[in-house]
Amino acid sequence: MSQWAVGVWQRVVGLAVLLALGSPAWAAEAWRAVARVGSSEDRALLERVRGQSSDLPVVLSAEEGPPLEASPDGAWREAERVALRQDARAVLWFVRDGAEVRVSVAAPRTGHLFVRTAHVEGTPETLTWSVGAEALALAVRSALRAVDAGEPLGEIVAPPPPAPVAATAELPPPPPEPVPVASAPVDGGFLQVGLHAALDGYHPGGQQG
Repeated sequence: MSQWAVGVWQRVVGLAVLLALGSPAWAAEAWRAVARVGSSEDRALLERVRGQSSDLPVVLSAEEGPPLEASPDGAWREAERVALRQDARAVLWFVRDGAEVRVSVAAPRTGHLFVRTAHVEGTPETLTWSVGAEALALAVRSALRAVDAGEPLGEIVAPPPPAPVAATAELPPPPPEPVPVASAPVDGGFLQVGLHAALDGYHPGGQQG
C-alpha cells in the first residue's frame, strides 16, 4: 500500500471515530429499555423501534413472553417487575386488536404510562404494514426520548414514592419542678432548712453571727 493510500485510510478511520464519539448515543450514558415480545410481528415492530431510536442512548432488549395485560396483577405491576428484573427505565409492549396495534411504554420509576394506537394492516412484508409500523416506532421514539430527558410522556398511573421525612431531634424532657420544703415544729425547738444566722461575737460593722 502506497504512502498516499495509507494517509487516506488514516483520515477515513479518524473521521469515523470522530463521528461515533460525537453521536448522542455515545455522548450520554446508555440506559436500558425492555420490550416484551411474543410473536414474529412483535419482533418486527421492535426492529422498527430500534431503527428509529438508534440516535438515543438506549439499549433496547427483548424479553419473550405474553403481553403484560395477561398478567393476573395487571399490566402495570408486571411492567414494574420487568423493570426491576432487567434494571430498565422503560418497558414497552405491543397488543394487536383487529387492524389496530397498540403500543404501551411504561416508566415505572416515575409512574408514567404512554399509550399510542396505529392502523397496522397486513403482514410485515407489505407496504400498509410498514406505514403503520413506522408510525408506532416514531411514537415509541418520542416516549423514550422523553424518558431520557427525565420528562416522561403519558399519564401518571402510579404515584411516586413519598419523599423521606427528615428525623427531628427529640427535645429533652423539662426538669422537674422544685418541691418546696416547709419547716416543721420539733419538740422543745424548731427545724429550719436554709441559711441560719445567730448573734455571736462582734464585728466592726456590728454584731455578726
